[in-house]
Amino acid sequence: MSAELETGRRQARRGFSASFMSNTKWRVFFSALHSIDPPIRQLVVKLIGAEKEQRTGLPLLYPPHPFASCFELGGPFPLIELEWVEVPDIALVERPSHVPAKRLPQDVDAVRVKGRGGVTAARAFNNRCGRNCARKSHAPHPGPQLR
Repeated sequence: MSAELETGRRQARRGFSASFMSNTKWRVFFSALHSIDPPIRQLVVKLIGAEKEQRTGLPLLYPPHPFASCFELGGPFPLIELEWVEVPDIALVERPSHVPAKRLPQDVDAVRVKGRGGVTAARAFNNRCGRNCARKSHAPHPGPQLR
């Protein structure tokens, strides 16, 4: 796991000029999302090394501190590899046999208002910046991804 962590750190340093989210901030953010009722079922996540974003459930926080785990992302991944996270208004749940995805509404306002221990998920996400490694050296900053 330390090799994966070092690879993630190298990618972050090479492609981005700053990091605004520490491992602790990501864990507080995901813990706040886990405490919301009704639960948030889906996130859209962009990892630094990935070409496009992926829909995933909430990550599990049981691995060692600098990691989180998502089945859809292939298991544990270093938190430093999170480029951005979005909480969509509608969760799309895939179904078998060419049946269209089930569309489940998510209470995005609860993400902005509630959280465990007085910490809102939006504040845990760090309102000034919606990205862990905030700016590619050649790209403008798009702002927070919470909708």
